[in-house]
Amino acid sequence: MKLTGRYDLVQIVGAGLFAFTIFIRAEPGFDEWIAILEVYEYYIGVYILIGAGALVMIFSFLGCCSALMEHSSALYLQ
Repeated sequence: MKLTGRYDLVQIVGAGLFAFTIFIRAEPGFDEWIAILEVYEYYIGVYILIGAGALVMIFSFLGCCSALMEHSSALYLQ
């Protein structure tokens, strides 16, 4: 049961990344700066980080479930 600590930390980092990128995308102040600077490609990076944060949260959740159920073959996949 000691393996869940690592997955918990990774899940917290993934949730933080996901929340931060959602905040950046939803914040109207960033939209104004993007319009002023005309760098609309900025949103591509934000969307990639949103996807990466979601994937990290999903895989770390699966790792926590695998460790709690002591399913060793699922842990090898993580």
